[in-house]
Amino acid sequence: MVNPDGTLIGNTGALNLRPNSITGYVVSDTGTVTQRSLEDTTLQLPLERFTGFARGEFDLSEAVTLYGQVNFAHSTSDQLAESGATQSVVDPIRIRADNPFVTPDLRIALNSRPNPIGSLIYYFNTGRIGQLRIRQDYDVGQGLFGVKGKLGSSLRYDVYASYGETHQDEVTLNSVSRTRLNAVLNGVGANGVADGGRSVCAGGYDPFAFAPVSQSCSDYLSLDTTNRYRFNQTVMQANLSGNLFALPGGAAAFAIGAEYRRNAYRADVDPRNAPTPTAVLGVTTSPDAVGTSGARSSRGDVEVRELYGELALPLLKDTPFFHSLDLSLAYRYSDYNTIGGTHTYKASGNWSPIRGAGIRGGYSRAIRAPALGELFSPSSGATGGNWPGIGRRWRPLRCNRLGTRRPCGGCGPCARCRPVHRDRRARGFDRIPIGIMAERTPHSVSATSTLMRRRPTAIPLGWCCNLPSPNRCSGRCPSQWITIISA
Repeated sequence: MVNPDGTLIGNTGALNLRPNSITGYVVSDTGTVTQRSLEDTTLQLPLERFTGFARGEFDLSEAVTLYGQVNFAHSTSDQLAESGATQSVVDPIRIRADNPFVTPDLRIALNSRPNPIGSLIYYFNTGRIGQLRIRQDYDVGQGLFGVKGKLGSSLRYDVYASYGETHQDEVTLNSVSRTRLNAVLNGVGANGVADGGRSVCAGGYDPFAFAPVSQSCSDYLSLDTTNRYRFNQTVMQANLSGNLFALPGGAAAFAIGAEYRRNAYRADVDPRNAPTPTAVLGVTTSPDAVGTSGARSSRGDVEVRELYGELALPLLKDTPFFHSLDLSLAYRYSDYNTIGGTHTYKASGNWSPIRGAGIRGGYSRAIRAPALGELFSPSSGATGGNWPGIGRRWRPLRCNRLGTRRPCGGCGPCARCRPVHRDRRARGFDRIPIGIMAERTPHSVSATSTLMRRRPTAIPLGWCCNLPSPNRCSGRCPSQWITIISA
């Protein structure tokens, strides 16, 4: 830290601190020197919102009713930050030691280093170049249309389809280009001597000053970035419900249905906000926009097809010790494009011996498939996440036991594990598993269908034994690996 006259400040203890109205320096209770912004900022987020909604129904007959609804919402926020962006510790800005703006006191400190001509790391805020401003626009729309009605005296049906989209545009104004800032800080004139960027923009850029930079340098260093996010949802559903037969407690009722859902997500991150891959796997450089760790563009979708049914059985009613006794059964089969098919079910009972008192119990099975955001949210950070195909669509590996627990020579009891073949719904490309692990036990190979993200390029798929005959394995049981490739 430096004073306006170029002398150095001791960060702890405020040694040699010479503050004035333009520095913004303040000393905390612990004696640490910090810097506050001198710019105006937005105290409350300014927000404009417009909404519209319409719904209508039309009875064609007692058995057929058409209905539909549409809604739309638009909102805009425009926030002015109190300063510019703060340089992150990842991939810091560096200043060459012979920069002409290096102050005399700082020059003495630099020359005392083992390598006097080495560059120095520069942590700063970009407020002198331009005040950060963030504008966000949201558009949300949905349409739903269906038909419902009666079939006979006791059956009711409802069939509908809906589609909705959400658009978000995030514009950041007055960001600073890392590439151009490095070019200015380390600029060299025609004579081969460091000129502090004077050959690039008027006046160059003094990294140790407090006054705003020239308009020429501000225009050269500033950039505006735009990130666009798109989410859409498609739902189609058909339901049929009604009564089946009479029971002592009342009419047995049922409900069955089928549903299709597709949620799709796309994030188009401005390339200047995205980290750049390097030759080292898992390592990227910081984005060109200063002060952000960055994120990479991503896209993907989750589709599920479901069949379900429920049965309500009122077994007894208004009898001694049985004010009511009900049984409920439910089942659902879901087929995901990410985790495959799965079953869920429920069985529950409700016994009320007298009015106002009851005992309930049940057993159920539920699952939670990975959500859209968990699978396809943009990978953030300036390091990591740089494995091929990140943000792509993947199909998990399913492993099946093909062998039996029987002796097989030197390998001991063993089984085989293999991946499921190409998904026919893959629309023309392979979906390689994101991370299904196969665990070896002393007697067999079992598959664990746990979805894991950001695994290394090579993922162990299992230990496989060849079974040319019922009683022996040929050779050892080698570990099998697969390399993830981009979809």
